[in-house]
Amino acid sequence: MRNRTKLLILAALALVFCGLYLFQGLNGSYDYALPRRAVKVIAMILTGVAVAYSTVIFQTITHNRILTPSIMGLDSLYILLQTVLIFFFGSTHFVLINQQF
Repeated sequence: MRNRTKLLILAALALVFCGLYLFQGLNGSYDYALPRRAVKVIAMILTGVAVAYSTVIFQTITHNRILTPSIMGLDSLYILLQTVLIFFFGSTHFVLINQQF
């Protein structure tokens, strides 16, 4: 099977699953649920494109096809930064910020 055929099959499957997510179980509440679900689908698509694009750029800069941020430990650095923020500012600080909105 050629790569073009595989991509077309995957694109068709993605469209089918997006359609299932958008329209399954609405029970007539199209005006309320459909716009909210559409925003979520668009956000998922944008996130997927951003992750794919950043991975290609990262691997191009490092000239290594198997090197990823996870292998280098950057995800552990991200978790460390979150832990330090919660330690110094406390979790109630972030709860108070969310309650004002």
